[in-house]
Amino acid sequence: PLCNTFLIQYFISFKMNHQFNLTISNMRALTV
Repeated sequence: PLCNTFLIQYFISFKMNHQFNLTISNMRALTV
């Protein structure tokens, strides 16, 4: 179960990071 929880945490953080990168690139596109 511990490994499973770790994988879920990793997946969530990966998705959040991806979303964050998309937002940053969108803001850059808007400013430029």
